Amino acid sequence: MATSNGSTAIRDKILASLARYRALRIGKFPCAFWRLSSRPGLTAVADILSIPKAILHKWEKNGKLIPALNAKTGQKEYTKTQLEVFEPARAMYNTQWDKEQKISPIKTYNGIELFAGAGGLALGLEKAGMHSLRFCRINPLPNVI
Repeated sequence: MATSNGSTAIRDKILASLARYRALRIGKFPCAFWRLSSRPGLTAVADILSIPKAILHKWEKNGKLIPALNAKTGQKEYTKTQLEVFEPARAMYNTQWDKEQKISPIKTYNGIELFAGAGGLALGLEKAGMHSLRFCRINPLPNVI
């Protein structure tokens, strides 16, 4: 959603990128990793909701969130309807990635990264539209980027 305020658009884009990074970390998504799979398993749901698997087991015992057993894989899976109750999952199901990709800031944002490490933060910020001017790292390891 384009706004007259470029910083709001950048902030929204960064937040969306973080949500997609979270989905990527799970490692169970297809190429369009920001789109939640139709029936994610226990580990994926625990990571998306930022809760321990033990809580999901407790919810299953209490009847709050009961997964279905996949006959082919023997894994517990959750349906889209069950997960849409939770905001993080709802945000991933209702992503507007195609629209977000077309957002461009009103002005150019530049940054300097102190304590750069492997440069992952710079990569994320560049994908969100910022330009990295300089990096600073203390130890002399070769650049990872």
